[in-house]
Amino acid sequence: MYMVKIRRHLHKHPELSRNEFETQKYIMEQLDKLGIRNYKIATTGVIGEIGSGSKCIGFRADMDGLPIEEVSDKKYKSKNIGVSHSCGHDVHMAALLGLAKRIKEKETKLKCCVRFIFQPDEEDEGGAKRIIKEGGIKYVTYLFGGHVNPTLEVGTICYKHMEMNGSSDMIKIEVNGLSSHGAYPEDGKDSIVIMSSLIMIIQTIVSRNISPLDSGVITFGTICGGEVYNQVSNSVVVTGTIRSLSEKIRKKIVKRIIEICDGIEKTYNVEVNCEIKKGYDSLVNSNISYDIENMLRRKYDSKKILYKEYPSLGVEDFSYYCKKTDCFFVQFGCKIEREPKFLHNNSFDVNENVLEEMVNYYMNCLETFGGI
Repeated sequence: MYMVKIRRHLHKHPELSRNEFETQKYIMEQLDKLGIRNYKIATTGVIGEIGSGSKCIGFRADMDGLPIEEVSDKKYKSKNIGVSHSCGHDVHMAALLGLAKRIKEKETKLKCCVRFIFQPDEEDEGGAKRIIKEGGIKYVTYLFGGHVNPTLEVGTICYKHMEMNGSSDMIKIEVNGLSSHGAYPEDGKDSIVIMSSLIMIIQTIVSRNISPLDSGVITFGTICGGEVYNQVSNSVVVTGTIRSLSEKIRKKIVKRIIEICDGIEKTYNVEVNCEIKKGYDSLVNSNISYDIENMLRRKYDSKKILYKEYPSLGVEDFSYYCKKTDCFFVQFGCKIEREPKFLHNNSFDVNENVLEEMVNYYMNCLETFGGI
């Protein structure tokens, strides 16, 4: 009941990225009650720590909610208008507090330092980078994290060696042509026609510049241009996303987009502005994944272990930790039988039995790597 109570409180009081002040206060209060030393980090994050020794094993939970209005008749429905924990970060935090409680009860058996990282801003700018910059994983030997998956049965643990999630970059392209009357197109430079050509050419990058054995996606999600129906448009802006698994493919896609934009600019004698903002890196599990795999085979029913054959092109800022120390990231089944909901759905909820499953898994990781 401890974790369920925690989770429902957090679910009722979600906060957006970089504004997790009340969430931070609540987590610190809970750690204080458990007698676990803690301090603030990354403005709205929290670090809790117990035990000591040359080895430090870390566990991470993300804290922020999403700008989504919750639709629910549950008593623990979000009280913050327009904000909800529709990605399960409330579950992640509750499980980490449950883990802290469990470890505190076994403190005399601890053989190392255990660090609990409550990280803000996973959904927006990547709070993991600030946690790292401020020393949040300094001396951490192994770091573990995970995410609930509403498509999997409770008790299921989904994992993958090496690449688990892709990288993301944001694209913004603006074509500035010359407006004219629609009846006299020869007097203008039609930015809509030019942008149409540009989009179609860019869409050939993955099919004709990237090997079919590699992964890459370019998606344009918005397009805005034109003022009236009978005018050659002066300006069009599109925005989109690039997803890939390897840094090599990521750089190749970016390079080709810039080259194509330069070529279109010269071909049509217009101004083409291309802005590509780097997003999250690919999440690559370290070689400790084989130790985790062996542990899962020993501890779990084989029907509850799911090896992820292909990585996801969804992103996760846990990726930044993976570049600094030995890390491993998994998915936890949290499916509600009668009404399964996808992540980021406005009525997202979980089977709360997942909380105990998460704590048991983390305790098994602690034992596997000599922490207890």
